[in-house]
Amino acid sequence: MAAIESAVGVINAVAIARRSPRLIGIALAAFDYVMDMQTERSDGTELFYARARYCMPPGQPVSMPSTWCGQM
Repeated sequence: MAAIESAVGVINAVAIARRSPRLIGIALAAFDYVMDMQTERSDGTELFYARARYCMPPGQPVSMPSTWCGQM
């Protein structure tokens, strides 16, 4: 499994996914991505484009772990 950690990784997600036949999936490392984008975590709006960009290629999207705790 490959981790997508940056805006450049999001742009190249399809090429990364096709790089090796042994690769079974890709995951968005949300915290690293948000840091790369120099923004803050919210309700997930800041992740919408990244998730939509690479969940569209063939295959079933898998729910991703979350690092957001919100208010407890």
